[in-house]
Amino acid sequence: MKAKQVEYIAKENIEGMDDRKFQGLLSHELSKVSKLEDYAKDLSKSMSEKAISAELDKELRGDYIEHILRYKPYKATRA
Repeated sequence: MKAKQVEYIAKENIEGMDDRKFQGLLSHELSKVSKLEDYAKDLSKSMSEKAISAELDKELRGDYIEHILRYKPYKATRA
């Protein structure tokens, strides 16, 4: 999936490029995606290690439920 996304990004800028330049651009974009993926993993790990207060947890859950109800792709009601 990651490679397909990068290939799509690289193809947007392909006009006038030879294969070597295209491969370089593709490699560069893959590197950027890989770094972003690593950052997301590190952030997720650090966030999961932090304990949140019960009050904040309740507020976040409420906001999440409101968001789901507002932008739901299906019929839903609050229980």
